[in-house]
Amino acid sequence: PTILVGGEWYVWRGIDGITYDELAMFALEIARDRWQERIGEDLVWLMREYGQEPGENVDLLVARAGGGKQTLLRDVPMTHENRSITGETLDDNLDLNRLLRERWAREGIFDRRQAFRELERVIRVVHSYATLKGVDVGALLDAELEHLGAQRADHGDVLLAAQRVVCKLGDGHASVSGWQRAAPDGYLPVLLSEAEGGVVAYTPDRSGLLNEDYPYVTEIDGVPIDRWIEAASAYVTDGSDQMVQRRSLGVMRWVNLVRRELDLREDDQVSFTLSDGRGLESGVRVAVAEDRPLYGDWPRGEMRVLESGIGYMRLASMQPSMEFRLRMAREGVGSSETESAWMDALITEFDSLADCPALIIDVRDNGGGVREPTVALMQRIMAADSEPVVVNAARARISRAQDAGDTDGYLDNRMLYPEAWDGWSEVERNAIAHFRERFEPAWTPEGGSFSDWHYMVVSPSERSPQNPRPVVVLIDDGCFSATDIFAAAMGELPNVTLMGQATSGGSARSNWYDLEHLGVAVKLGTMVSYQPSGELYDGVGVQPDVEFERVATDLIGETDRVLEEAERYLLESQK
Repeated sequence: PTILVGGEWYVWRGIDGITYDELAMFALEIARDRWQERIGEDLVWLMREYGQEPGENVDLLVARAGGGKQTLLRDVPMTHENRSITGETLDDNLDLNRLLRERWAREGIFDRRQAFRELERVIRVVHSYATLKGVDVGALLDAELEHLGAQRADHGDVLLAAQRVVCKLGDGHASVSGWQRAAPDGYLPVLLSEAEGGVVAYTPDRSGLLNEDYPYVTEIDGVPIDRWIEAASAYVTDGSDQMVQRRSLGVMRWVNLVRRELDLREDDQVSFTLSDGRGLESGVRVAVAEDRPLYGDWPRGEMRVLESGIGYMRLASMQPSMEFRLRMAREGVGSSETESAWMDALITEFDSLADCPALIIDVRDNGGGVREPTVALMQRIMAADSEPVVVNAARARISRAQDAGDTDGYLDNRMLYPEAWDGWSEVERNAIAHFRERFEPAWTPEGGSFSDWHYMVVSPSERSPQNPRPVVVLIDDGCFSATDIFAAAMGELPNVTLMGQATSGGSARSNWYDLEHLGVAVKLGTMVSYQPSGELYDGVGVQPDVEFERVATDLIGETDRVLEEAERYLLESQK
């Protein structure tokens, strides 16, 4: 950062023997996404936390803003007036500096090695899954630097390199902001999804398949589809197999980016080799699209009672839709009230199916949101005489300045609390003790500081039924984050059957962190989160009790074989 001292601007390199980088990394560790604010407004507090009490005057290591050697400015006064000025202008300065950094980065006026070293430090300091895959982040970044070569790579090339490294961490939430904008222009004119039989190509509006008689893609531009998926996976989290497959097919929309990975030339046309699944093939050549096709919400079913009398509830997201938010905003409803109104509507919808003898809850393609629906619906499905159920265990990545055993915990915004939390009932505390006796985490983080164990517990309530009905929850590879939690939680109930395909797997409580040198931000997880089985969510996903694949025509709404199978399964269970 640049600082004003005695009427002159300097680049700030250190204070009282502490390098700026050391102080910045410590601020990042203890203040997370507000670390720049802590340096700008709360420098005295920050230095005290670091273990060095500043006096009324400090020594500053600086370099002139226009360039030049480092110099030491001795006995520079620390004043209340300066702090006030800083507080008043900090937000504007941060915005201005961010714009400047982005411009400098685009123009190549930055040190790529320094930018990558900053990314490495941030990962090591704050990321909960920094050691999950056992990768050497520094070595990965060095390899990307070598790949970029000595020429002045543009900002986009460096962003893509950073994204490739972050994807190796195994955190399903992790990404570098703006990396998609760095991809070359041109998009596939179709959407791709996995179905029984192979990868299916269909129109963006889901009105039909690319070829009704030959639904499966075997090659693109003469290259086997598996090689395309492998090339696209460079920009996808190294997570569960189902996540990698799904997200890679999504990245393939940036057709010229993946062509670059395959050493294919850019073209304004794209060739598909299609199969009927029985050995016959057909080819088609279509124009590359100017706009990126969107998957949208799918399936598009509405809450209803099926002809069999079984209730069907479609839960497309674990948070209010944009349409719902806009409607609330037009009515003058605030953000917190909007969340409550959405939950009320969700519960009303569920309760409207109370007379149905069995229920299907469809969370396919639900990318997550908040955890409140898990608690609200689970309490309405579990038996009134059930014991409390531990549905999630986790540990938070904390700083050296925090107490790992803080009884209030660090994950309350994920409904996770330490065992010593005073909000547990006695029966819930006993449930946690029993859970701990059998719980064996599949992976233990190494390095860094982590909190004690936190738990999410769901207990029956006055809304819980005396005689719970059978429920099927439909899941697939589009389920992620809070929907992973929902699926695992529901799967703990004896009257619930998970059906479909394994979820993508991800639970991290992620934050964004500014990268000063690169001019963008990186999103990283801050907790390690486990399923009740002891498996991680990331890299694994929640497995169905009954596996059942979608078919090609399910993707365009002509059929829904998974829903039909769920209805058949429930009818059989009632005989």
